[in-house]
Amino acid sequence: MAKLVRMGTRRKNEFLVISDSDVRVEPNYLRTVVAPLRDPKVGCVTCFYVSIHDETLVQHLQSVGMYSDFYPGILVAQQLDGIKFTLGPTIVTTRAHLAAFGGYEAIENKPADDLLVGRLIAQQVLKVELLPYAVQTVPDYDSPRALLQQRSVG
Repeated sequence: MAKLVRMGTRRKNEFLVISDSDVRVEPNYLRTVVAPLRDPKVGCVTCFYVSIHDETLVQHLQSVGMYSDFYPGILVAQQLDGIKFTLGPTIVTTRAHLAAFGGYEAIENKPADDLLVGRLIAQQVLKVELLPYAVQTVPDYDSPRALLQQRSVG
């Protein structure tokens, strides 16, 4: 988050696409994730992510948990109240929507900053669009301990 705060003054474009370092995308990614922002009612965009190259039991268990528990919860939230959060591997918004809640400076030291971006933009009475598109992530843990450490920090 601190890097995003520092980069804030250097942004020149209106659109801001944030992606985790372990994400792999298709050639149409930027066009796909930015397109919904043409609608003035859409404040930010996010999408699901799928793990690729799972090799260890821990990595497979993480993926099973994601697909069987985490994602269904997101889909239920979408049906009940709409998506009011973003998922870290892809967050797309505009400088204006970020500025409206104080930008990344306002959430720099808060936990779950990726979720907060969507929540704070949704509070501006803007839609958080969950795309029917998934980016790929590469596991960066190889043991139960490493997975738990990653989950408790990120």
